[in-house]
Amino acid sequence: MSTSTPQAPEQTLSPAQLIALGLNHHQSGRFAEAKETYLKVLATEPENFDALHLLGVLALQVGKLEIAVELIEKAVKQNPANAVAFNNLGEAYKGQKRYDQAERCYRLALELKADFVEVYSNLGNALKDQGRLADAVEVYRKALAIKPDFVLVHYNLGNVLKELCEFEDAEAAFTEVLTLKPDHADAAVNLAVLQLLRGDYPEGKAFFAHSFEAFRDSSVTRWRAVYQALQGKRRWQGEPLEGKRLLLVDEPGAGDNIMMLRYLPLLRKMGPERITLYATPHLGRLVQAMECVDEIVPMTQPVPLQGFDFFAPMMSLPAAAGTTLDTVPREVPYLRVPGEIMVQAESQLAGLTGVRVGLVWGVGRLSPTYQRRSIPLDQFGPLRDVAEVQLVSLQKGKDADQRSEIGWDIFDCMADCRDFLDTAGLIDQLDLVISVDTSVAHLAGALGKPVWLLNCFESEWRWMLEREDSPWYPTLRIFRQKSRGDWAGVIEEVVEELGKFVKKKKAAGPTV
Repeated sequence: MSTSTPQAPEQTLSPAQLIALGLNHHQSGRFAEAKETYLKVLATEPENFDALHLLGVLALQVGKLEIAVELIEKAVKQNPANAVAFNNLGEAYKGQKRYDQAERCYRLALELKADFVEVYSNLGNALKDQGRLADAVEVYRKALAIKPDFVLVHYNLGNVLKELCEFEDAEAAFTEVLTLKPDHADAAVNLAVLQLLRGDYPEGKAFFAHSFEAFRDSSVTRWRAVYQALQGKRRWQGEPLEGKRLLLVDEPGAGDNIMMLRYLPLLRKMGPERITLYATPHLGRLVQAMECVDEIVPMTQPVPLQGFDFFAPMMSLPAAAGTTLDTVPREVPYLRVPGEIMVQAESQLAGLTGVRVGLVWGVGRLSPTYQRRSIPLDQFGPLRDVAEVQLVSLQKGKDADQRSEIGWDIFDCMADCRDFLDTAGLIDQLDLVISVDTSVAHLAGALGKPVWLLNCFESEWRWMLEREDSPWYPTLRIFRQKSRGDWAGVIEEVVEELGKFVKKKKAAGPTV
C-alpha cells in the first residue's frame, strides 16, 4: 500500500511556491483559484513581479483590459528587463486600441529579446490594425526569418498582401500556409478568393464550397450553431434533385443571399419534391414573391433537422451547379415586386420630380470591412449639385443618422421599409441606384435596375479586378478607387457620369 505526503496548507507556502501553485491553476483553466493564489502573494508582497504580471495576464485573458494594463505596468516597473511582460502589456494596450503604447511595448520587448518571434507577430498585427500595411509586411517577414514555419504569420502576411493588392505574393503566402497545414480552411478560402478575383472559377470553387465554415467572425455565431446542428446530414453536391427534398440555409451576408437567389429558379426546374429555405426574417417576403420555394422557416425557429434529403448553404450553390465565369446565371430580373408593394412605393415617392437616384453610403457596422467600404455621406456633396436629380436615401442602420447630422434634406422613407421586399419596391420606382458595396447594390442588380457600385481599391472577389461590368449583374457598373481611400476621385467620376445619365433620361422622355 502506497502513501503520499499531504500537501502543505497554502498559508505555509512561500511566495515562490504560491506562484507555482497559482500558475498550475492558471494553466489548467482554473482562473478563480489562480486569481486567489496570486492575491495571497500580493497581500504579503505588494510589489511581487510574478504575481502582478500573472494576475495582469489573467485579467487580459478574461477581457478586463484596464485592470490588465494597470497590473502589468506595475510589474514592468519592478522588472523592466522582462520581455514577456512587455509583450503582454502590448497585448493589453492593443486590446484597448491604444496602438502607439502597444507598439512601444513590443519594441521594448524586442530590444530585450531580439529573436522573440511571437512579439514580431503581435507587432505586425498592431500595425495592420492601424492600417500601416507596408510596415506590417516588413515585421511579418522578420518573424518568418526567425521561424519560417510560423503558420499564423504566413496567414496574416497573406491577408495584408491581399489588402495591398499584391496578389502573387499573397497567393504564395496562403500556399505556404497550406503546405505547412493542409487543413487550414481559412487559407484555402482566401487562396480561392484570389483565384476568383482573376475569374478562375474552377480553381476558386473552394470558396463557394467552404466560405462559411472557414471564417470565424463573431457576428456569425448563429450560423456556426446552425451548421454544427447539420453535421452528419447529407450536403448537396450537385446530385439529381428529381423527387428529392432540399433544405437551403442562408448566409450571414444579406448581399450573398440575394446574389444566390438567382439559383432558385434553376433548382425548381430540377424537379425537387420540396424546397425549404431556412432564412433570416428580412429575406422571407422577398423569397416568397419569387414563388420558387415551398416553405420558408425563419431563423427565429430551431433549424429543421428532419424532412429533407440534402441541405445546402446558399453560397455553395455555384460550386454544386458547376458555375464558371461564362455560365453565371445572368438573367435579370430574377426578383419581382408584387403589385401591392409597387402601389405602396408609388405612393411613398409621389411628387418627387426629376431623375430619382437612390443612394447608399454605409455598409453594416458589424462588417470587418466597414471602414474600407463605407463613404461618409458628406463626401457625396457634389451629387447634390447635379441638375434635375432627386436623391432618395436607401440607407438603413446607424449610418442613416448622418443625413440629419449634416442637415441634408435627402428624401427618406426607409423607416417604413420593414424588410428587403419593401426596399425592392422603392428601388423599382427609381431611375438609378448609387451604392457602396452592400446588400442594396445586389438587390438593385437582381431587380435589373441600373446600379452604380462604388468599389474600394482592394475590391472583392465578385467584382474582380479592373472590370467596369459584372458577370453577375448585367445592369451594374463599377466605379473603382484608383488608390486606397481615394473616394474623392470616385465621386468626381460619378458626378460626371450622372450628368450624362440625366441628359439621356431627358432625351428618352419623362421619368417615373
